Amino acid sequence: MTKLLFCTLAIIGLHVSLRAQDADSVNTAAGPRGGLNNLALLYYKIDFTPEQRQRLEDVPLEFIYSISEEGVATLEEVNGINDPVIIDSIKNQQPLPDFYPRIVNGQAQSSIYFVKIQFPKYTMQRQRLSRYTHTEKLTVDDFEYIHKSGRRMDILLGAVVNSFAGNAQEYLKTGGGFKVDLMYVGENGIGAGLVMNLYGNSHKKPYPINTTRELDKSSPTLLLGAGINKSLHKKERSEWLAQVELCYAMQNISSKVNNKDKDYIMAKGFSPGIVLHYSLQVGKDNLYTYYGNPAMGSHYLNFHAAIRPVFFDLKPASGVMLELGVSYRFSWITLDDYKFKM
Repeated sequence: MTKLLFCTLAIIGLHVSLRAQDADSVNTAAGPRGGLNNLALLYYKIDFTPEQRQRLEDVPLEFIYSISEEGVATLEEVNGINDPVIIDSIKNQQPLPDFYPRIVNGQAQSSIYFVKIQFPKYTMQRQRLSRYTHTEKLTVDDFEYIHKSGRRMDILLGAVVNSFAGNAQEYLKTGGGFKVDLMYVGENGIGAGLVMNLYGNSHKKPYPINTTRELDKSSPTLLLGAGINKSLHKKERSEWLAQVELCYAMQNISSKVNNKDKDYIMAKGFSPGIVLHYSLQVGKDNLYTYYGNPAMGSHYLNFHAAIRPVFFDLKPASGVMLELGVSYRFSWITLDDYKFKM
């Protein structure tokens, strides 16, 4: 009798358990395929600015999704912050992962899904950097990710070939020289800085100058001034730049005998110029440290073409200079976000 009662209760219990499992299998809540971590990772990949990351630190954000019967998710609302640029960046992050739809009595239904996500702080990682750099050299492989700020310092050193059109073409041969640019570029891709160009051009014939001084057989020209450039098209390893230069121009015509010689002849004037640069990266980025913070160094082979009207106080020396050149460009790039590998 006892055994019969025990068997009966066991059968009843098994039946109840199976019914509960059946109920669970036909009634499930919506959720992201791959889990919540997969969904959060999508937003951690957004390339926020340092200021935006500071606003997001320790702020829990509520994400509200509508889930269709097919499991297609649409982000409807982001609560917890009122910055429209940040909200647009979050809503534009695509594609969203597929979701499991809500199941009721074995039938898929549309539903609403809520989740809270919080962006982390990286203060401890930056403190770790100052200790790390005392012991060994940093490499790109030491970081989980690195984000360049867009701010950089460019140093350009190169050789040029130049020729003249206009009045100067009658007197000067094709020549060459070198150029030096020192430019600071901001996050908006606009840069400004100092430029210096030095050229040497031999004479086809002397300038028509009424003087008893012996004229030099070649006339070195110096352009010294300021430049403003703008990035036209930038890829991962190449960039097109347009640059406008405004320079003070000097050209020696007869040499100075000594420091007391005041009768030497020099043409002086002004030269605006338009330069088109194309930079192609050579090799890999190198990491450096500056006061405990990392910076990126990039090396480029730079090609440029320029047109420079030159207005001297000596009319025969004035004309339009045409220029081609090849240079080495070094870019010192600051970082606004990075994370070490653990």
